[in-house]
Amino acid sequence: MSDGGRGRLAYLGRKRLDQLLALATRWTPGAARDRFILVSGFHHTGTTLMQALLRRQGVFTFVDAAGDRYPDRPSELPLRHVHRIERAARRAGRTWAMTKQTTNTVDTVRRLGIELRLLAPDCTLVLCERDPAATALSLARRHGWAPARARADAAMQQRVMAAWRDYAPRHRGAVHFVSLEDFTREPELYLRRILRTAADLSLPEPIETAAAGSAAPGEAADAPLPDPRQHEARRHVQSHRPVHPVDRDTWMATEEGEVLAVLRGIRDRFGTSP
Repeated sequence: MSDGGRGRLAYLGRKRLDQLLALATRWTPGAARDRFILVSGFHHTGTTLMQALLRRQGVFTFVDAAGDRYPDRPSELPLRHVHRIERAARRAGRTWAMTKQTTNTVDTVRRLGIELRLLAPDCTLVLCERDPAATALSLARRHGWAPARARADAAMQQRVMAAWRDYAPRHRGAVHFVSLEDFTREPELYLRRILRTAADLSLPEPIETAAAGSAAPGEAADAPLPDPRQHEARRHVQSHRPVHPVDRDTWMATEEGEVLAVLRGIRDRFGTSP
């Protein structure tokens, strides 16, 4: 089959899925979903931390304990399962529900934007951001250092977030762009905004934070973090620790040689996170 034929089939498949999603929305009562939260953003920008803290505040999310090494780690169901998530939330007596889906390509953002307009047009959208140099370094620690990949990751992160900023004005619900660096310094403030909780009211559960300047997560000898290459184990441990302030410029003091030069180049090209 020619490339044109494969492209036509892919288009027809996407069109049929759009039609099915539209029908699902019509058949499901309460499609506004103003108390449904989608957490998204480029990977390694704090989406797991955001998901974990919202869950601690009573926001419902699926947990798949069968055969899972970490039975309290939420399952990340696609947005098309919004009906299933909300039904389970109601059975559990929860008023808020959420799912998390990282978006690592522009096409994924566009696709998810279509699903949002069809399935959850009034949901709350939380988009996580992070300094591009710090994001590239975090990904390199997981996958191994490669200058070309670090530059490509930083560039893709910018394109993904630009696509989200293009979509945001068309979204009927609340949209929160949250930088990891700002969020880790005032997590309670951001959680109140997302959950529309009055500033003079306490959150359902207190947020445990670490003081700025204290030992970073993983430095304590009695409780080290798993190796970055063990991504699932590492993010599970991180999501259960106190929220530690994240600094945009830590890599300037920890890296050297080629790594430092490449990260400086990323910073020069893209600047810092908002």
